[in-house]
Amino acid sequence: MKLSRFVFAALLFSFVLAGCSKEIRIAKKLTGTWDVTSLTSDGVELIGSYFSSVELFFGEYSKGDSKGDFTITIVDAILGQTAVDKGTYSLDENGEEVTFTSENGSTVTYMISLDGDKLEMEGTVDGVKEIFQAKRK
Repeated sequence: MKLSRFVFAALLFSFVLAGCSKEIRIAKKLTGTWDVTSLTSDGVELIGSYFSSVELFFGEYSKGDSKGDFTITIVDAILGQTAVDKGTYSLDENGEEVTFTSENGSTVTYMISLDGDKLEMEGTVDGVKEIFQAKRK
């Protein structure tokens, strides 16, 4: 009888661990607002020269749909105008890549790295290497 209880407990524990994939753990860490402190395009820093601020919001991630909502807000450094892009984001099963799909249907994928309240995203968009560095707001 003790052995069957142990087996049942071990099975239950394994289901709990399997149910919380790396994708979901990373999504929980991403959820919230991030201040982009550096944004480079082919090595050229854009924060401070082209953009006065960039803010990235990750909404709660849906396990069933494997996606969440995002909003990126960019303030132009010269004219002071604000541009907003919205859509959905999804993560690969390992939580190493995030794919953004804008409301207009365009998609872009970045490799991500999370270290506490620091986020880095790196990818190539239209042949241009972009690197975002952000801190949790």
